[in-house]
Amino acid sequence: MSGFVLKVIACIAMFCGHLPFANGSLAIPFIFIGRLAFPIFAFLISEGYVHTKSFKKYLTRLIVLALISQLPAYLLFFNSFSDLYLNIYFTLALGLISIRVYDKVKNKYASFIMIFILAFLAQISGCDFGAIGVLMILFFFITKNHNRAFLILSQFVLMVLLFVDDFTLYPLTIERIFYYGTNLVVTISSLILIVLYNGKRGKNSKQIQLGFYLFYPIHLILLCLIKYFI
Repeated sequence: MSGFVLKVIACIAMFCGHLPFANGSLAIPFIFIGRLAFPIFAFLISEGYVHTKSFKKYLTRLIVLALISQLPAYLLFFNSFSDLYLNIYFTLALGLISIRVYDKVKNKYASFIMIFILAFLAQISGCDFGAIGVLMILFFFITKNHNRAFLILSQFVLMVLLFVDDFTLYPLTIERIFYYGTNLVVTISSLILIVLYNGKRGKNSKQIQLGFYLFYPIHLILLCLIKYFI
């Protein structure tokens, strides 16, 4: 499975996962499908770091798109501006920086401290997926040249941690166990698609790359129009 195919799957899954925010009647099963998206995007960021010709340009693109996407993301996911939230591109940018730190800072104690700060910033600033999201991106890079079992195990642990709050903050009813349990199972199943990655980019051009980058803000704007005007 090429990088192009993974991106298409992730974009479709993300669109499905966000549909319920525009139309609540579409919550099941679309919100479950959406759980496939982030692990794939996290993996692709680690791959992008390895293959990019310019880290600065790569990071700049993520930050610019994060700023462009912030308002439509807020309008879609929330009904007011009182909630602290930063969209997924901010998480991806912090994850990319954490990979850079791990890769380039020779003093590993210093790199661990810097990575902790980046993860902490993601958590306290309300980034999508928070500190765990940043660590998922980083560990895809760390485990890149290791046995796949190490990749699967590390991501499995991080994915379980994503749902710890969901299972502990609220009373565990049958409905909640089914909802969060299904979300967790689908999230973990994304690793099957990632393991099938063949290391090839697949279809690629500047137009295709631009289309994937812009898909996030464009689909947010489209869903906002559905939410508020249809």
